[in-house]
Formats: sequence, structure tokens, C-alpha cells
Amino acid sequence: VLHTNRTYLSGYIKTTYDMSFRDWIIGLRIEYAKRLLARYPRLTVADISEKSGFLSPSHFIRLFKENAGCTPKWRKTEAE
Repeated sequence: VLHTNRTYLSGYIKTTYDMSFRDWIIGLRIEYAKRLLARYPRLTVADISEKSGFLSPSHFIRLFKENAGCTPKWRKTEAE
């Protein structure tokens, strides 16, 4: 719907945000997961992982920890 190609979009993101398209998408998904954890603390980490677009909860946990500096379970406990 953006009427652009992948190469242009990747270049734009690299220039604007100084990160790869993949890392940018992961960052967006992690930020969405943080909002879900804060708003719906009763959801499981697996549910948050799925709703945030991650196929594997273990992969989600690893990337969340890399990006947020804590595990989603710790973040969830803080939200409760």
C-alpha cells in the first residue's frame, strides 16, 4: 500500500533510524509487546508473543531481553 519497493524502504529505514529493516520491525513488535504487557497483565507470555507477531515464544523472550533489558515475565510482574 506504500507504493514503494523493499530496497527503497530498507534504505530509508537505514538512513532515518540507522538500523536494518529487520531490526526496525523487531523494535516495533517489542514496543507493541510492552504495551500489551502493561495493559493486559493476565495474558501469558506465549499470548503476548503471538499477538506481537513472533512465531516462537522462546525467540520472543530472547529478543525482548536484548531490546528491553529484562524478560517479558519480569516486565509483566512489574505491571501487575
